[in-house]
Formats: sequence, C-alpha cells, structure tokens
Amino acid sequence: MSKVIRISEGSTYEYLIHGVVAIIIGGILAIVSPIFILVGLVIGIGLMAAKTVIEVDIENLQMRKCSDFLVYKSGSWVSLKNIVQADLIFNVNSGGNTAAFQMGCFLDQYLWEERTAE
Repeated sequence: MSKVIRISEGSTYEYLIHGVVAIIIGGILAIVSPIFILVGLVIGIGLMAAKTVIEVDIENLQMRKCSDFLVYKSGSWVSLKNIVQADLIFNVNSGGNTAAFQMGCFLDQYLWEERTAE
C-alpha cells in the first residue's frame, strides 16, 4: 500500500453555482416526480461541499490536485521523478489580516531520510 500525504485546501466553493443550479433543477423537476428533489438535493449539496485536496504519493513519486465530491475524487496523477525541489506556500486570510508562509523542501533529501529511517 502506498504512503499518501493528503493536504486539504478545504472548501474552495469552486462548484457552489453548480450545486445551487442542481438544487433548482431538482426543485423544478419535482413537478414530474418527487424523487428529483431528493436527487437534486444530494447532487447539489455534494457539489457545494466539495473540497480541494493535494495528494502526494511518496512511494510512487507522484502527486495530484483533486476535487473531493463526497466519496468521489477527480484528478490525474503527475510524476515527481524529475523534481528536485518543491515550494509549499500557505496563505491565511482571516478578518482582513493576510499572512503567507513559505516552506522550501528538497524532495530527494526528504525521501532519503524516509528510506533511512525504516
């Protein structure tokens, strides 16, 4: 089993409008059959609650940025075999205050430390 590091970006509301439209369409189609309101609510709430996640597979040296819809994940894996250094930039926006943290890490050194620790 691969060791996967998950970095959650939280709710980014990328699919908020899509979720609202799904609920409205479900409400309109409820005239035809009441099951459509339930389907519209499930799909709409699932889209509105979608989270964005960055997954890094340490063993296979690959990563992906994916959207997490309830139990479904979408996103394609990208190889990290030729990457020497990666920078992780973390922005915090709360109450009008903005702070940015930057952390540079050498992937080869991290992987070497992981393998020697085992």
